[in-house]
Amino acid sequence: MVGPVPVPSRVAASALSFVLLLVAGCSRERRDIPGTEKKLYSQFDEELVIRDFFQDRRGGFFVDVGASAPVEHSITHYLEKDLGWSDLLSRDGPRALLGGEGPRVQRRDALLRAVEVETVTLDKVLDDRRIEKIDLLSIDIEESEPPALARFDIERFRPELVCEASPSIQEAILAYFHAHGYERIDRYLAADSVNWYFEPRS
Repeated sequence: MVGPVPVPSRVAASALSFVLLLVAGCSRERRDIPGTEKKLYSQFDEELVIRDFFQDRRGGFFVDVGASAPVEHSITHYLEKDLGWSDLLSRDGPRALLGGEGPRVQRRDALLRAVEVETVTLDKVLDDRRIEKIDLLSIDIEESEPPALARFDIERFRPELVCEASPSIQEAILAYFHAHGYERIDRYLAADSVNWYFEPRS
């Protein structure tokens, strides 16, 4: 009769260390970033909510549509500067992200003068840059979100988190995200009363 084969102590120790690491990783609690830290750049608490959702994940990719400034009041500058994220920012320059390509629409510049800008879809901007995956989509284009989102293939790019700032058109925004398999993250309503946050329904 053959007895049990002894396991070398070095192998046993390595196996035990691996199990302990797994247990530690699984039991690690989420950090409450909005409740424990202070914002550095954003005007409201968007920066903290976004950091909390991703738990300060490094090396992601965000699209910030309608970003008014690269640093001051930016909700994404922390991701880029401190966490090494890559980005695509649209600040309503020569083109506006609306419902189609080519037509010119009236917008206002920094001095509140009426100007005409050419429109382009977000899909085209992303395709031109060969972007295939978005971790965060932030969109704030002064109630022009519905036509812009209508031409955005959200199922294809499937952002993990969407930050949306249009409280006056709430019904249209809720209907869009519900139709495309997203749900509002209600736990962030208390932390940020200005914006809504959406994630894919599980």
